[in-house]
Amino acid sequence: MSFCKVALLGNIGRDPEVRMTSGGKAVANFSVATTYKRNGEDQTLWHRVVCYERLADVVSNYAQKGRQVFVEGRLNYSTYTDKNGVEKQTTEIIATEITLLGPKSGSRDEPPPPKKEPAVEEDLPF
Repeated sequence: MSFCKVALLGNIGRDPEVRMTSGGKAVANFSVATTYKRNGEDQTLWHRVVCYERLADVVSNYAQKGRQVFVEGRLNYSTYTDKNGVEKQTTEIIATEITLLGPKSGSRDEPPPPKKEPAVEEDLPF
């Protein structure tokens, strides 16, 4: 079996949607935005990410829109028929590893900056 390995570093575009399969296993879906420069302008690509079981539980508890994330996984290509009867193709990343890198920017979850204590002469080593 061969597959394409994917590694993405980006920001979560929407809060994950979590549902349960008929067998009681968690499945989470969310999008990740990656940005690069092209002809001097920022270009953003959107990627669909799917997580199962343990990763879906982690994502449902800790991932949120705007948070930076590193996703490793494999590509999955599939087709479906939309409500108008038109066949569409979709590509998604089936996540095998997820690392949540930090709180979303401007979030109250950010830790406060470390306090700098003024040095006292007796504490100096010289």
